[in-house]
Amino acid sequence: MDRLLISEVRELSLIDVIGSPSIVLWLPYCNFRCPWCQNTPIVNGSIVREVTVNYLRELFSSAKGFIEYVHVTGGEPTLHSRVLKIIYKVAREYNLKTSLNTNGSNPNIVKCLINSNLLDHIAIDVKAPLDNKALYSKVTGIPLDLVDSIICRIKETINLAFKSGLEVELRTTLIPDLNSKHVIAIAKHIARIVGEYRCHSKCVYVLQQFIPSETVRDLKYRLQKPTPIDKLVRVGKEVKDKYGLRVYVRSLDKGIVRL
Repeated sequence: MDRLLISEVRELSLIDVIGSPSIVLWLPYCNFRCPWCQNTPIVNGSIVREVTVNYLRELFSSAKGFIEYVHVTGGEPTLHSRVLKIIYKVAREYNLKTSLNTNGSNPNIVKCLINSNLLDHIAIDVKAPLDNKALYSKVTGIPLDLVDSIICRIKETINLAFKSGLEVELRTTLIPDLNSKHVIAIAKHIARIVGEYRCHSKCVYVLQQFIPSETVRDLKYRLQKPTPIDKLVRVGKEVKDKYGLRVYVRSLDKGIVRL
């Protein structure tokens, strides 16, 4: 019997897939080393347990009446292609939609899921402007000599998601290293792709609150204050007014709010 490594499960979330209740599964480990990461125990593999396919069936069966999506996050879930396929295939047994949160670094895995008709929604983290290699290196912990390849793969994942007609959420966490100009640069790239694929109705851009905690990797970020909600709203409205994107703000106190 297949045994699958997972980190955590949340049986009901109202914020991970906008407008749709979902079950959330966290998978361990990550290929990034973001110094501000809030899921360090998951990224490091400190929180791991084995579950079976029957466990998934029981979980999805009991939740079928009140959830729409099975949302998988991490860590970086595309490091576990076999586990992802199994989770999503079991979700399909119960006519549940599927969602993936990824850093975008493994487009081939995303392509495989799409080609297998196993993916309905994707949330891609865009951690900094995709034309700013130095900043992307800083906020992801990836060596500068490797970041160019990573950015190319992230761009490929974004293009693949839009080309395939998925519901797409692009996310940026407004950490202390980012300012409004950085977010505008990210939004400009998104708006260009949305225009190219004419998929405005399929795309949302979400600005997320940075929330420091004891599990944040780097002490510098652990000691920072949460991103003020009024700053998220101000920058989000600037993006909306400038590029006409559908913009949301996700925060601890307010949940998910459309601007």
